[in-house]
Amino acid sequence: MVLLEELNEQLAKVKNQQHKRKKWQNQIADYKAELKEKQETAAELKSKIEKDKDYIEKLEHISFTHLMAFLTGSTDERIWRKQNEIATTKLKYDESQHALTHIENSIKEIQEKINNLPDIDREYQHILKSKEQFMENAHSPLTMRYNELSEKVADLKSFLTETSEAIGAGEMVKSSLTDAIHIIEKAKNWGAFDMFGGGWIATQVKYKHIDDAKASIHNAQNKMRVFHKELLDVQEEADWNIKISGLLTFADFFFDGIFIDYIVQEKIEDALEKTQEQQNEIDKIILHLNFRYDLKEKELNQLQSDKKALIEGFGT
Repeated sequence: MVLLEELNEQLAKVKNQQHKRKKWQNQIADYKAELKEKQETAAELKSKIEKDKDYIEKLEHISFTHLMAFLTGSTDERIWRKQNEIATTKLKYDESQHALTHIENSIKEIQEKINNLPDIDREYQHILKSKEQFMENAHSPLTMRYNELSEKVADLKSFLTETSEAIGAGEMVKSSLTDAIHIIEKAKNWGAFDMFGGGWIATQVKYKHIDDAKASIHNAQNKMRVFHKELLDVQEEADWNIKISGLLTFADFFFDGIFIDYIVQEKIEDALEKTQEQQNEIDKIILHLNFRYDLKEKELNQLQSDKKALIEGFGT
C-alpha cells in the first residue's frame, strides 16, 4: 500500500488547502459584512458629531441665551451635558475608524493567502483519478476500508489544526485583556489617590492611564475580531454552539460613556468590571475548545491505530 499511502498523503494535503481556502473565503465574507455595518455606524456617528458641534458653537456664541441660562443655573449643565455627549460619540467614532482600518487590512491579508494558493482543484481531481485507478487494480475489500480511515484521519487532523489556531487566537485575546486590566487598575488606583487630594499630578497620571487603557482596548478588540473569525470556522465543523457575538461589540460597550461622566472613578471601576467579565467569557470559550480538542485527538489516535493494523494485516 506504499503508493496508496502516498496518494492519501497528497490528497490530505490538497483537501487541507481546500478547507483553508473555504475558511478564508468565509472569513472575508464575514469581514465584509462587518465592514459594511461599521461604515454605516461611522457615518452616523460622524453626522452626529458635526451636528452636535454646530449646536455647541451656537449655544456658546449667543450671549443672551447663554446669560439667561446661566441666571437659571443651567448654562454649565446644558453645555456640559452636550459636550459630554459629543465626547462619548467621538470615542465611538474613533473606535469605528480603528476597526475599519483593521478589517480592511485583514481582508487584504486573507485575499493574498487565497491568491497564493496553487491550482488545488485541478490537483485534487488528478489525485482522485490516480486513487480510483489504484483501487480498481488492487481488487481488495480492505482497500475501501483503508481509504475510509484515511479520509477520517485527514478530516480530524484538519479539525485539530483549526481548533489549535482558534485556541491560539483566544490566548492572544486573554493576554491583551490582561494588559488592559492591569492598566485600568492603575487608573483606578491613581483615581482613588486623586479623590483624596492627590493634586494636579495625580489627576494627570490618572488620565494618562485612562488614555493607555483606551489604546489597550483597541488592541484587545482587534484580537477579539480575529478570534471571532477563527471560531466561526471551528463551530461550523463541530456539533456545538457557543456565544461569540459579543466579541465584535466589546469595545462598543467599553466606550459607551466610559471615562466621560463626571463620576470618573465610578466609570473606571465599571470599565474594570466589564473587562474582567469579558476575560472570564474568553476563558470559558478556550476551556471548551481545549475539551473538544482532547476528545478529537483521542478519536484520531484510535483511527490511526486502526489504520496501522489494517496495513499490517494486508496480504497476510
